[in-house]
Amino acid sequence: MVGTRTRLMSTLLGLLVVTGLGVASPALAGQPLVETVFVASARLVDGPGSLAVQNSGDLHLVSIDVSIPAAHRPGGVSADFKAIGSTPYPSVSAFANAAARQSRSQFGTREVLVYVHGYNTGYDESVIRAAQIAADLDLPSTMVLFSWPAANRLEAYGPDVDRSHQASRNLEMLLRGLGGSGVSRIVIMAHSLGADLATDTLARMARNGAGTLRGKLGGLVLLSPDMSMEDFKPAMSSIERLGKPVVIYASKGDWALQMLTDITDQKLRLGSVTDPVMLAKWRLTLVDVSKASNDLIGHFPIATQPRLMTLINRLRKPDLIGLVTMLKQGEWPGTVVEQYGRATYIGLPKLPR
Repeated sequence: MVGTRTRLMSTLLGLLVVTGLGVASPALAGQPLVETVFVASARLVDGPGSLAVQNSGDLHLVSIDVSIPAAHRPGGVSADFKAIGSTPYPSVSAFANAAARQSRSQFGTREVLVYVHGYNTGYDESVIRAAQIAADLDLPSTMVLFSWPAANRLEAYGPDVDRSHQASRNLEMLLRGLGGSGVSRIVIMAHSLGADLATDTLARMARNGAGTLRGKLGGLVLLSPDMSMEDFKPAMSSIERLGKPVVIYASKGDWALQMLTDITDQKLRLGSVTDPVMLAKWRLTLVDVSKASNDLIGHFPIATQPRLMTLINRLRKPDLIGLVTMLKQGEWPGTVVEQYGRATYIGLPKLPR
């Protein structure tokens, strides 16, 4: 039975590799676009140019220029994404200040978006996905990727859970470095199992002292979070002391999380919770994207669904937290906004093509 479950999980999760590769959106015109991704990696270097799944005691810090083909369609990645240059940094402070300068030069801000990827994600894949998100979402902030030592193997879910926990101290090191730099605002965007890692890290930082990130935290955005409610409850109780927005993007059509719950006997995952009553105790916003997402798996709609990207990019200042404010103000027809205790529920309608 265990072997059958493993094979079934691998088959279904294999669809995640396909999700988002083919979408009907206008291609970018002209020359290839170059996106710069600042990468802080907790992976152990085990040879020239390679990054293994073992955890490193230190952070490897580099900015990578990624060439995105002119034929790129929003929401997708391909083998034509290429790393064309890189710059290493000797310390977290040098890395953080360089990210702030990049933001000021390119966007006129000093803001950064810290992206924490999920399981089954190799180093190169995480860099490419970060570049794609930066290209497709008009966010006025530098993309900072935290690449933890996930294995690029479907069958390695259990070990990846352990490795994500081991990477928490490295993520804290990065966040504290950003907080002590010239960066003015830090938004953390974490996907799937990375959401568990980011939530746990931020909760521990909140418990260990006031002034976390020196007041620069702009908010925590959890995309299809792969964590149990039992783990989320105590962590959220700590995080809300910071008084910063927490936004959860969830879908009852997230088949990847449903499969993990059903096949591996795990408890209900936070990213499948679309009943706001379950979250009414905390001051947070639950954005239900069940109707707005139209892909087969529904596990990463913010990064793979062009219609959602268009909605975000229509903001005067595109922002995954600012989107919530816009929706609360009724600026998108058909959106449901309801209050349940301290939690706000936002149900997105089916979006036009």
